[in-house]
Amino acid sequence: MKPERLLLNIEEQAATMSNCLLQYREDPNGILMSLLQSGLGLASILSGMLHVPRHVFIAKDLRAPCHCCCSIGALTETNFVYMDQRVIAHQQWPYRELRAFIERAIQDQRADIARLKKLHRSPHGLPELVGRNVLFVNDGSASAPSLIASIESFRSLGAGRIVLAVPSNTMRIGKDIEHRVDEFIVASPSDHNSEPRRAEQTPSLDHPWVA
Repeated sequence: MKPERLLLNIEEQAATMSNCLLQYREDPNGILMSLLQSGLGLASILSGMLHVPRHVFIAKDLRAPCHCCCSIGALTETNFVYMDQRVIAHQQWPYRELRAFIERAIQDQRADIARLKKLHRSPHGLPELVGRNVLFVNDGSASAPSLIASIESFRSLGAGRIVLAVPSNTMRIGKDIEHRVDEFIVASPSDHNSEPRRAEQTPSLDHPWVA
């Protein structure tokens, strides 16, 4: 088996992903969402190819108190908080101290999100998502907590269908992310003449952390 050729640049990524999302081209009920700091350029090009409006969504990682670079969870601009219980379980802090650390982190990120909304959000705020086909595009650089928190935010805003699309070989999407979306697409450089990898899922929600 030949090793899969890596995507060389953002234009190639967008062209390949556009081919995988052709069913949503010029979809009057479609909307393309991307995270502010992860996949914005890719989403902008893809929006032009599909003729689907693009909007930015803001999510911020909550860093774990340990010395590694992992995230303990994420917070979104809709105030949805997702906590990764597996990461929490590996922290060596007493519960009360860990709880206080997390609550401080949430407050700090809320302030940063408010700042970013003033800079990047239009006066009209977030677009209406009720019943819409949300194409959530990421370039693979977002953390799993940020992806999960964003997906659940879209769901809570009434999205009719959520499609997560990523380039191949850029990230490993786990089952805990796949099962939260209605369709999961991995765009591959070889997909121009073949079917992309798709996974149809029945979404489910976790209980969010209350801060």
